[in-house]
Amino acid sequence: MNWELIKKGILKEIVTIFNTIDPAIDVDNCLNLYSKILKFKISISTKNDLDGLEKSIYDTLEKNFIDGKINDTSVGLFSKNFEQFIKKIYYILEEGEFVNKEHILDHSKLQALGPYLATFNKIRPIYLDSKNKEVDEIEFAHHINGEPVYKINAETGSIIYKRLYPNSLSFDSYASVSDRELNQKYHNNFLLYLLKAIILKNEQSHQVPERNRLDNVTNFNSTLIAELWLINFFKKELAIAIKKDSYKNRDFDEYIKTEIERTKKQNSKFVSLNLKELSNQTDKGRNGFIEDLLDDNLNRIRILGQGGSGKTTTLEFLVYKDASKWIENPSTSKIPVIISLANLSSKETVVESIAKKINVDTDYAEELLETNELKIYLDGINEMVENRESKKLKLQEIALLLEDYPKLSIIITDRYEFDSYQNNMFNVPTFLIQKLTKDQIEEFVTKYCNNSQEQSAHVLKILKSKSNIQDILLRPLVLTRAIEIIKIDNDLPEKEGQIIEKFLDILLRREKDEKKDPLLNVNNFKLLMSYAASEIWHKHKSNAPIHEFTFNKMLVDAAEKFGLEKFNAGYISRIGYELEILSKNEDLIQFYHQSYIEFFCKHYLKYEFR
Repeated sequence: MNWELIKKGILKEIVTIFNTIDPAIDVDNCLNLYSKILKFKISISTKNDLDGLEKSIYDTLEKNFIDGKINDTSVGLFSKNFEQFIKKIYYILEEGEFVNKEHILDHSKLQALGPYLATFNKIRPIYLDSKNKEVDEIEFAHHINGEPVYKINAETGSIIYKRLYPNSLSFDSYASVSDRELNQKYHNNFLLYLLKAIILKNEQSHQVPERNRLDNVTNFNSTLIAELWLINFFKKELAIAIKKDSYKNRDFDEYIKTEIERTKKQNSKFVSLNLKELSNQTDKGRNGFIEDLLDDNLNRIRILGQGGSGKTTTLEFLVYKDASKWIENPSTSKIPVIISLANLSSKETVVESIAKKINVDTDYAEELLETNELKIYLDGINEMVENRESKKLKLQEIALLLEDYPKLSIIITDRYEFDSYQNNMFNVPTFLIQKLTKDQIEEFVTKYCNNSQEQSAHVLKILKSKSNIQDILLRPLVLTRAIEIIKIDNDLPEKEGQIIEKFLDILLRREKDEKKDPLLNVNNFKLLMSYAASEIWHKHKSNAPIHEFTFNKMLVDAAEKFGLEKFNAGYISRIGYELEILSKNEDLIQFYHQSYIEFFCKHYLKYEFR
């Protein structure tokens, strides 16, 4: 089948008619979409009423525009297929999520053409811009809380849609394509071709009159023009839906499986946290577990919390959950992408980072954002590189992402105490992580004791006995470190810094004892980490990622300063990220958690003071 040759024949035959009615229509683009529509594989169950449609239409187009063998039979077949073609356009729009839930048709019951055409009048909402004027395109619409503002019927309260045809139009008013009133009333109007296509389709249920070649050509073209007109009306929606389908078929399996493997271990010990919406005095804020809040179609929020309150862990849980859904059903799931904002260089954009994460180019990433194929998790506004101008630009980019892609699911985390300049910048609901409840503490203990009732009871008893530190134990990071300390030492220090230090000591001493490593000096390791932490904080004022070479150079400088012998910088940094004191992303190294760099900075100050 030579589509380019068919297209050339079609353009020669009908482009003049299009130019007479509306010269602005790009017929060539409509024909390209026509071919893509025919090839599109519908995943919705359609009772097989579209089986063979692609071949049947291509064959009749080839007979007419290449072979020149048009006759009553080929016109009849093409006219009969008009109904199936209309249904296919509907199915594509439904799969592309352009049909609201209340307008979706029951495919198991409806076979007639009318309901499909009627639904076309409920596809394209009319939006209002900032000046309260009508606009058809969502990008020009005014938005409130990320949602486009629709034009509403004052009497019914329903959304007003741009119509494909007037609701008053009756498809049963005319019985013949030769009807004089029909041809006069709709002269130079696309409705003429829609009505003729329906008349010709209906004729296939009755005795079809014999026609000469000229009439056959005219009737064939009427149906084709009606189909192309429909394509032109929905050209943007159809193009997006077809693109979305091609993205679904792209192989993201490897990326998704990597994310599942990366987050699986942590997810096994995850405890859902309570969130409470920060709202003004007149509004009653929402609250609940994050997965319950997001299930209520709240798909863009900002989460604030103290250091160690569980912000990153919560995002990792959501990524694991989304990735698992994608494995089960890629066609209805979105691809989760978590970006650690601390890892962005001053010159790297958020979109570039997204593209890099899923291994596509930037243009492709932007198209995935446009077609709403991604779920974005931006972790650590407070940890972005401390360059005032660079940080300002990145905050503006995030604000533009929210504005340019109003349907995009995006969740942002930040430290509660760092939330200043960006406080109201994003215009999305803001939630604060609440302190752990008694039940949540018990769930943490049970999971971190591998469901051992005896060990869990012992750990809880010691935790409850430490009356002076009950408040800091209400933060997941401190609590989980405290649990590990009790499991080893049967006791617990009574200050946060001491708990972090004790936990790190346990990690390092366990490493030394289990591996019988003569090179690992725990005190020297802590001193080297403290020097590096102090240097990073002094330069960046955040837990910024540092190139591996630069980080190791800091360790070398520290060893020289403190006169340490038997020293290997690569070995020290490797021990750091193997024990999750450091994290490594390609050539970049940073401390595993903000609380760790803060602890090591304090440790260094104490050493310098001594």
